[in-house]
Amino acid sequence: MKRFLYLSFVVPLLILSAQPTTAAPRAMFSYGTFYSPDIGSFIETYLNFDASSLYFIETESYEYQATVEILLVFKQDSVIREFRKYELRSPAIQDTVENRFSFADQQRFLLPGGDYRLEIYLKDANLEESKLTYFEDISISFEPDQINFSTIQLAERIEKADTPGPLTKSGYDIYPYVDYLYPSNINIITYYAEIYDAANVLGQDENVLITCSIEAFETKTIVQNFNRFKRDVAKQVNIVLNTFDIAELPSGNYFLVISMKDRNNNTLASNRVFFQRSNPELKLNSEAFEHVSITNTFATQIVNIDSLSYFIKALDPISNYTERELANNLASGRNLELMQRYFYNFWLQRDYLNPQEAWKNYYIEMCRADANFKTLRKRGYDTDRGRVYLQYGPPNSITQNYNEPHSYPYEIWHYYEINGQRNKRFVFYSQDIVTNNFELLHSDVIGELSNPRWNLFLNSRSSRGWDVDTENAPEHWGGKSRDYFDRPR
Repeated sequence: MKRFLYLSFVVPLLILSAQPTTAAPRAMFSYGTFYSPDIGSFIETYLNFDASSLYFIETESYEYQATVEILLVFKQDSVIREFRKYELRSPAIQDTVENRFSFADQQRFLLPGGDYRLEIYLKDANLEESKLTYFEDISISFEPDQINFSTIQLAERIEKADTPGPLTKSGYDIYPYVDYLYPSNINIITYYAEIYDAANVLGQDENVLITCSIEAFETKTIVQNFNRFKRDVAKQVNIVLNTFDIAELPSGNYFLVISMKDRNNNTLASNRVFFQRSNPELKLNSEAFEHVSITNTFATQIVNIDSLSYFIKALDPISNYTERELANNLASGRNLELMQRYFYNFWLQRDYLNPQEAWKNYYIEMCRADANFKTLRKRGYDTDRGRVYLQYGPPNSITQNYNEPHSYPYEIWHYYEINGQRNKRFVFYSQDIVTNNFELLHSDVIGELSNPRWNLFLNSRSSRGWDVDTENAPEHWGGKSRDYFDRPR
């Protein structure tokens, strides 16, 4: 079986505001890596700007327009490999009160495989102090003699290209959707991906199956009715282009997953992209588990409604959004049998053959979370460290530093792999060590809290007042947090 390939995608830059005076441009950034047999590997960068965060000035045609100065720099070991500096102008408007819209930019860079540090510098050309900097580590990897995936590109729309342009790939113009959130007014998710070298690995025109599905982020199980497949033959480049109707998809965190399988249904290669769905108007109910028989099961042995309520609440770290909503409704209803059915069905979905063993193993971890992370006011599962521990398992290493001269007490947890993401970290801090309440300050895991200025805040116990462009605290005696984050022990 071939190695799974995963690539990162959407990264929110900053959320900041109508005719601003000094605020930085507000933008969303994402990127995709692709390969062409003719030109080699390349990366596309996508920026989507919130026009309300920019300053509009009057043009010669008596309209108003904003301009952003953009500098993109790709480095390897501090050596500049590629860069591009340019200005991007917004659509013109008749009045500055009409600035509630967004506009996008896409660039393409030919870069050989390897690891890069992308530096992004944004400035409102009409405001002297309006600047934003951002850094992203990027890996371009298309391995020879195996099937490779491009990034799965989420799109606003896909159209047949009449003439090739900057948005064109494989004869289609792909208009990027530069976000990871699909609000309730967007009910279609459109996606595009390329699969490379299947013909070289399997043989030209060998039969393959391409599957597309939506998985729950927490459980990695396919959401009902969100699974499709098509038969194809192995090519040098296989194109995957389709949509899902997500009108009935509940609010929550998900992966859109694309896989190529052989004639024996073995997965040859796979890729996934994270997205969030907000669908608050979708009605939730308990019909999904009301038919489940609980006779002679472990769930019926839990007859104390307070204990069962606690056990259900403690499932929160490994529950999806829908399950959390149902659990909250059940807790308020206090119907013991319905709670037992829900509890049993929850574990039945995790381990159909032995749901009781799955619950037993989780209960052991719950107790460990309590022993290590509970506070005077919170049980272990309800703390940030306990939630991460139960959701992702124990980290491969923990760096604890409670006595650094200028920083709050902190812990850095390092995972070799989380959900196909490699070398990921969590930073927790406490404003007082006595309560044992360490809050999550930053993580580079997709879907978790991302705070590019975490190091600055962590070291703000005795130093404050740095300007908006400062990302890291100045070096000081005994300061090790950045080193511990970059090089986990």
